[in-house]
Amino acid sequence: MSGPARLAAWAAVLCVACASSHVGNPQDCVGYAALDPAHGTPALYVCAAATEDGDGSRGTPFASVASALDAAPDGAALYLSAGVFTEAVVVRRPVALVGGGATTVRPPAGVGIDVEAPGPVRLQALTVEAAETAGVWARGTGLTASDIRVDRTRAGPEALGYGMLASDGAQLTVRGGAITASAAVGIVVVGGGADLDSVAVRGNVGGGIRLEGARVEARGLVLDGNTGFGLGLVRSTGTIQGVTVRDTLEALGGGGGDGLVVTGGAEPGAPDLQIGGCLLTGNHRLGSLMDGVGGVRLTDTDFTRNGGGGLWIQGRATDETVIENSRFTENDLVGVAVVQAGPLTIQGNRIEGTIGADLADARGVGDGISVYDTAVDVVDNRVADNARLGLILGAARGRLTDNEIDQDVTAVVLQGGSDQALVVTGTTFTGLAMEIEVRGPGDDLPIARERLEGRP
Repeated sequence: MSGPARLAAWAAVLCVACASSHVGNPQDCVGYAALDPAHGTPALYVCAAATEDGDGSRGTPFASVASALDAAPDGAALYLSAGVFTEAVVVRRPVALVGGGATTVRPPAGVGIDVEAPGPVRLQALTVEAAETAGVWARGTGLTASDIRVDRTRAGPEALGYGMLASDGAQLTVRGGAITASAAVGIVVVGGGADLDSVAVRGNVGGGIRLEGARVEARGLVLDGNTGFGLGLVRSTGTIQGVTVRDTLEALGGGGGDGLVVTGGAEPGAPDLQIGGCLLTGNHRLGSLMDGVGGVRLTDTDFTRNGGGGLWIQGRATDETVIENSRFTENDLVGVAVVQAGPLTIQGNRIEGTIGADLADARGVGDGISVYDTAVDVVDNRVADNARLGLILGAARGRLTDNEIDQDVTAVVLQGGSDQALVVTGTTFTGLAMEIEVRGPGDDLPIARERLEGRP
């Protein structure tokens, strides 16, 4: 080879080396997701092992997500390698961030992924660890997150400590993944909407999920071991389907520990809140607390072994609430308690095996259904084997129709209030010493009548 040719060959080698030197070892840039035009175009690559920015191609990727975002046009897809990106990610244009399944964002400070864009943003297969204030924050933006994991979000200078936060009317969609060990609530949505599917929300210190003034669609969620409340809805409507809420812990300052909390009902005539096919079990206090809400339809849901009762409904409302075809089994104190609530139908349920617990100065209170100062229709239920009474109604009004009541001592106690008007028809009583007992105001048995605190 001639001298000039030899020099040209060495120059080419050096040029290749320079082109790849910014990645340190090119073999470290691995773990990208497969290229998929559905994520967006053009495709830009980012490598956690890179030391200098390239042009965004797979062979010469960017060294940081921030650099890639600066170069990305609207609609681009940024493919992030396996590894840890030690930066706070700020997204201000509609793009997709696509991880390869072992991609972690771990900011030295601040929000993990902060999204405020004029169009929809997508996150896929990413982990956000140890962020401050919020792991992921969507502000007034449509955000879709698939297979995302947010872990150990801390309180920051602005406090909070939410795993995921959607504010300013943002629409948040989450498909799969897990939100765990947040210093505050796991997921918070204020205004806008939430579409949540198959997400695990575990061990968050301030509660599991809080939805305020939102339109919600939730399916297949598992909320486990959160503190204070599991799933909280404030002035929200929509559908909750196939959700499990279990082992909710008492709040750090005491009180609470309810699986599902629904409060501050929507305006009269607003779309109903539909709850169906759920499991509420092992929660510190109640399976569910509904406070001042109407227009709720709860069906085909299991309340089991909750420490202070299955379902507690309180507070006046205009629209009717319906509890139907559900099962209340082995809860402490009461299966269903109703205290000065709006119009209510309890139909087609099984309320069985309520366990005796203390109420006021009384020991061993364990009633299937307890209703105080409320108009209620109790229709076609099976009420059996509860520790104290099948039903106790204080100053209650309505119908007791076509029920099956199987209690060892007394089936129904009516007590207190001359305005009580209860129509009993078609109900069968078995295994009883007494079917219906009437007690005067001065001869009251302890009955659930206080208002509980437990707002999410």
